[in-house]
This record gives sequence, C-alpha cells and structure tokens, in this order.
Amino acid sequence: MAGRRCQAPVVKGSDFCFAHEPSLAQKRAEWRRAGGKKSGKQAVLAEAAAIRTPAEVKDLLGRTVEGLQRGDIDARTANAVGYLCNLLLKAIKETDLAERLEKLERAVRREGG
Repeated sequence: MAGRRCQAPVVKGSDFCFAHEPSLAQKRAEWRRAGGKKSGKQAVLAEAAAIRTPAEVKDLLGRTVEGLQRGDIDARTANAVGYLCNLLLKAIKETDLAERLEKLERAVRREGG
C-alpha cells in the first residue's frame, strides 16, 4: 500500500513495526537467509525434475504433504507443487494416449499395407 502508513503493530519501545524497525534490518536479513536455506523448496523442486510416472507424482505429493506438516515446506511451495503435479499428470496422460494411438496407426498401416 504505497503512500499509506503501515498498520502492523509497533515493536515494544519503538515507533515502527517489526518489518520497518531500522535497528532490526540486519536481523531481518539474517532470518531471511536462514529461512531460505532451511526451506524445502530446492529439495522438492530438484526431486520433481525426475518424475516420469503417476506413481512418482503420487510419491512427490506425499513427501510434499509430509514436509508441509513438519514445517519444512511453506504452503505456497506446497500449493505450487500440487498444481504442477496436476499439470504433469495431464501431460503423462496425453503422452501415453498419443503413444498408444501411434502404435495403433502403425498396426493398421501394416495390416492394410
């Protein structure tokens, strides 16, 4: 909300909230870095690159839910993984159907050829 005063509660003994308190700038940066390192985003996304089957999608979704429950993965990342898994399942299905159709067409050409 550019141009509007922050509505967050102020830090005790300050005129600023946690996000705007100048004396906490260094701490906020350290916590962001630490949070990024602890985040499960990189691990989940690295695993997702090797997925080829619906069973592997199911396993990734299970690990994602477990990571979310443990607090290793944030809700936004888990939501993105779920969305991408849905797209991946559709792509696997479409690819499978295209391959099956191609096999049938080759078989028909051989029989009619």
